[in-house]
Parts: sequence; C-alpha cells; structure tokens
Amino acid sequence: MANEISLYVHLPFCRKKCPYCSFFVLPYSKESELLLLESLLLHLETLKSSIKGRELVSVYFGGGTPSILSIDFLSTLVQKIRSLPFCFEANIEWTIEANPEDVTKEWSQNIYNLGFNRVSLGVQSFVEKELHFLGRSIQKGLAQKAIDHLIEAKITNISVDIIFELMDQNKNDFLETLYSIKHLPITHLSLYNLMIEEGSSFFRKKTILEKKRPSEELCLEMLTSAVEILESFNFERYEISAFCKNGLSSKHNIGYWTGREFLGIGPSAWSFFNNKRTQCVKNLNLYKENLLKGEEPFLFTEELSPGALFKEQLGLSLRLKQGVLKSSVTHKESIDTIASLSKKGFIEEDSCSFFLSEKGKNFYDIVQMELL
Repeated sequence: MANEISLYVHLPFCRKKCPYCSFFVLPYSKESELLLLESLLLHLETLKSSIKGRELVSVYFGGGTPSILSIDFLSTLVQKIRSLPFCFEANIEWTIEANPEDVTKEWSQNIYNLGFNRVSLGVQSFVEKELHFLGRSIQKGLAQKAIDHLIEAKITNISVDIIFELMDQNKNDFLETLYSIKHLPITHLSLYNLMIEEGSSFFRKKTILEKKRPSEELCLEMLTSAVEILESFNFERYEISAFCKNGLSSKHNIGYWTGREFLGIGPSAWSFFNNKRTQCVKNLNLYKENLLKGEEPFLFTEELSPGALFKEQLGLSLRLKQGVLKSSVTHKESIDTIASLSKKGFIEEDSCSFFLSEKGKNFYDIVQMELL
C-alpha cells in the first residue's frame, strides 16, 4: 500500500462552462491544446526521479471535458505516461471523463485502443428541464447511445454522475432519473448534491437560488429513496456518494479516501505527495513558463503535521462503507471524539471497526467537522 500511487491529469478545456461548475476551465482551441500537451509532457518529465519504482494503481483524465481533445493528444500523453519508470500494476485502472455528446463509435474504439478501461460520463439527470437548468446541451437519449458505443468497443466499466437537490426539483422528477438507470449496463454511479460554490456562475445568484432548493426534509427523503432504489438495482453503496455493481468501485477515488499518494498534473491540479498537498497554478501560460524555467508550477503548498494528517484521514476513511480499523485510532483526542459521535448516533462499531451509521451518512459534514 505504501508503494502505491495514482496519477491525475487535469484537462481544463470545455466548449462552455456549466453554471454549477467551479473548476478551472478554459475555452478549447487547437493552439491551447498544443500548449497544454507541451506543458504536461514537461511536467511528467520532472516526475521521473520521484516516482521510480512506485506502483501505479490508477490514472484519471479529468476536466474540464477530456473527450473534446484530439485522439493524437490523448495518444501522445498516454505513451509518455507509459514510458515513465513506474511499476505498472497488472490491473491498472485508466479512467477518462466524457460528455455523452462526444462519445461516438469511433471515439469509443480509439480510447479502448489507447488502453482506457473505464469511462465516467457526465449525465447529471435524465429529466429535460433539469438538464436545461444545469446548462447541459445534451438530450437524455444521448447517454444511452454513448453507453451503447462504449459497450460495443468493449469498455464495460462505465460510471455515470448524477446531481440532485436541484432548484425546484420534486421527488417524481428525481425518481424518473433513478428509474432511467435500472436497465443501463453501467457498473458505477456517483450521486452528488448540487453545491453552489465560488467560481461558478450560480454563485452570483446564490441567495436567490437557495430559496428554490427543496426543503431539508425532501432532500433527505430523496437521498433515502435513491439508496433504496439503487440497492434494489444491485448497486452497493461503498462510499457516501458512490455506488457500484460487481465490486467495481473506483480504484482512483478510493485512493483519495484511504490516503494513497497521488500526483496531479495540469493547471489547477492538486497533488498529495510526501505529506505535502500542492496545487498547480491556475494559468496555462504561467504553468508552462514555470516548467520551462525548472521551477515548481505550484500556486499553493501545504505541509501537513502528523496529527493534522491523521485527523483528516480519519474523516475521509469514514466515508467508506468499511469505515476504519479500531487499531488505527490511537490518538486520545480522536478516540474521545468518536465516543462523542457514537453517543449522538453518528458512528457505530463492531469488534474491529468504526463506521458511519445511517444517520452519520446523512449528516457526514457534522462528523467531519467534529473530527477535525
């Protein structure tokens, strides 16, 4: 476990920025694509000495919209990654995010040929008015077509993202989305509540929009229904926001919850390496300039103390169904906090582990704040 590592590649281009998105994104152009490729190759070159012999568990191409980039771009980048002195795990997980509208028969076959074995589709909803509210140009039928193309190309590990707690959302509309999933040949689903964060266009209208959010009672009712329905479709809730079939949880995301080190490349990408958390600069030109000068391309660097790291990791690990081993909780302060959370009904235990109760899963933010 200590030798394992993951790689995240941030590809920030989008045709347009969705109103709920707070990530660093840029408009796509061929010139920008070339600039990004040159920068990423430079960054990967600087990692050689630090990753030699490390076991690469997962590679994740996120964004932005990676699926709008050319196959030549993706091919060059994949070849570079494969040339690095990692120890490549036999079952390494290669994930790429995609918009359903980009997923054609040809694209699916191309990424399969490049070695991608997992695709994460930004579906968000199967209700037309909700797609419109979220600024999505796709029609709901495109998600089914995209999945068909992927299956035909022998990519069978497919995840979809769904967002709920939308403004003016009612339970029937949410149920329509959930029941649309029943017969889809997917293996994974991530369920997120809509967050209105700084950096999104929704943030400028936050006060007005929040008044239109469903009540806390209805949001909890929708979440409870989602868990019950997805479990009836044979999805296991292995993490608070993630469900999988046939044990096909996301190797990459599990690394975040269990403290596996990861390196992030691309403007604004985060890393966690050698007990340091870093974020690359949020400017493509500056990102390349720093790399050309031999300078670290970081906007932010934070070195975590052992105590702070333990508390943070404890909270993250509790997101997972199996929770944390009792034997790993040795700090008295954390033991006392867990005891307090248990009395409040947020945490349960068995002979070996502490784990979230159903109440704790529904109110995880409270648990996390107390643990920190």
